Amino acid sequence: MELGLQTVHSRTARAMNLRYERADFENAAESLARHNIDICAHIILGLPGENRRDMLETARFVAQSQVQGIKIHLLHVMNNTPLGVWYKKQPFEILELEEYVNLVADILEIIPPDMIVHRLTGDSPRQLLLAPQWSLKKREILNHIDRIMLERDTWQGKNYSKSE
Repeated sequence: MELGLQTVHSRTARAMNLRYERADFENAAESLARHNIDICAHIILGLPGENRRDMLETARFVAQSQVQGIKIHLLHVMNNTPLGVWYKKQPFEILELEEYVNLVADILEIIPPDMIVHRLTGDSPRQLLLAPQWSLKKREILNHIDRIMLERDTWQGKNYSKSE
């Protein structure tokens, strides 16, 4: 079962009008776990107002939760959406490629070594995407993540601690 966590931060959830918070995710995950249903959590990196520490806190929460998988998404700002309108009126900071791939590498290091990684980045329709334009080059992003992992001599779970 896929559950969209996106962030553990209430202020961000409210700003993004998610209409659910961390406790709702925890309750759903506990209920699914009681029924032995595997869970994949979605998180979004680059939500407005969140910094590196905030995003890593969300990833640490997922690493310690009852989920078996994770999908890591980059915030995509698209035309004809409330977020797109907000961005056009009052542009907010968007992650750069280098920031994103380093965050993904950090997250891979702190999640359990046996957690299934279903996604490292997502796609948006080219004609609707406002930002970031670099996200259209998915193969390059994945190759860059591989390169960063090799350069760091790191791997999934390297810094995982069961009781963080």
